[in-house]
Amino acid sequence: MHAVDEFLFCKADLPCYGKEWYYFVLSPNKGEQAVYWLLRSQMKTQGSAHKEIDSAWFYKNQTLTELGRAPSHMKTAKGIRISNDARTFELRGSYPHYAIRLTHEGSVLLEGRTKQAYAKSAELSNSRVLAFNTRVYNDVLNFSGTFLEDNVESHIIIQKAVVNGPFLPWRWSRLSFEDGSVLGFSKIPIPKLKRDFANYAYFYDATDYKTHDLGCVSVEQSPKQWQIQSKNLELILEPYAKQLTTFEARGSFSYEVNLVRTKEVLIKNRTITRSTRDLGTGYGPFENANGFVL
Repeated sequence: MHAVDEFLFCKADLPCYGKEWYYFVLSPNKGEQAVYWLLRSQMKTQGSAHKEIDSAWFYKNQTLTELGRAPSHMKTAKGIRISNDARTFELRGSYPHYAIRLTHEGSVLLEGRTKQAYAKSAELSNSRVLAFNTRVYNDVLNFSGTFLEDNVESHIIIQKAVVNGPFLPWRWSRLSFEDGSVLGFSKIPIPKLKRDFANYAYFYDATDYKTHDLGCVSVEQSPKQWQIQSKNLELILEPYAKQLTTFEARGSFSYEVNLVRTKEVLIKNRTITRSTRDLGTGYGPFENANGFVL
């Protein structure tokens, strides 16, 4: 079994401070998004004390439709099946060829198959600090199927994380462009230590099939946009929809998923120069998480 499948299809044995979540984002067409996630933990989520809770929402025709959060049950035999009274999410297959299906109140919202978008797209990491450890899988796969009865050929972002430790603030994004290029960045700021963890940016260039390291980033927020910079990157993101989830345990934490588009982008290093002029507009999720909870 592929290392990704071993992690993806395994239901984690969580301690009292453990958290596990799955996160899927489809970007069918310009500005359209479909988001589905599941969280398992001992925390209260939006006031709910259930150990497993899922959520689904989508943005289409300039309208955000929230399908609500609900207590759920996850099975991981030969894949993933997450279900509750309203909806069912299924992921079957083996890396990178998965079959994905999401239904809500009897209607099929999302259905299709994936294949690898580019070499080394999978990010599978494992880190440990004292008694705490974190394991994360991030990927961008090509998706072919239907979204709200429309045929789509697009990217789908898949993320799974198991955190046996505190939730710390983070900034994270994956953006896809029309030509198949992908831009991603991550940052975990720890102000008291005056340092960042997991700080990086990269760009997969679909014209030469190469991934370029863009270095560490700074992330600044203004009322209507986000500005991300590194020595090889200048990026302005414009949010157009968002969903906020709050967690409470030993502390409080806010998890905000923004749907964003690139307003300006300039990527420049020794081998490439790419800009808004040739890339067009990129779309994807931007996670803005704040607070502290154990």
